[in-house]
Amino acid sequence: MKKPISILAASALLATACSKVPSEVIQPEEMAQLMADVHTGEAVIDMNRSYYPTDSARQAMKQSVYARHGVSSEQVDSSFAWYGRNITYYMDVYDRTIEILEHRLIESGNRVAAEAALSIAGDSVDVWPYPRYIAI
Repeated sequence: MKKPISILAASALLATACSKVPSEVIQPEEMAQLMADVHTGEAVIDMNRSYYPTDSARQAMKQSVYARHGVSSEQVDSSFAWYGRNITYYMDVYDRTIEILEHRLIESGNRVAAEAALSIAGDSVDVWPYPRYIAI
């Protein structure tokens, strides 16, 4: 009776040990959030080259994303190395990253649509998207 229980317990422990991300590696959900923020930051940099003209300015943006998540570049690099050796986990994390980015895109599209919605005043529709006056 003890032998089947110990075998079952050992196999359960082995299964959980094999399927678990090590504690020193950034966990999958946090890694997906981090990667989504890095991609968003890189998009901001690409769209605003004049605000980020040097590599050090671009690196500062990436470091601020890392600081927001409470991780260092060394932790990120070692986590990417681990996920690179465990590609199925990386694929899962990247699928989640894509979901996060798509959700953000839908959210921002909804906000833009709400801001650009036609305002109806009386019997006319205001479709003018620009400021109401110009100061010369």
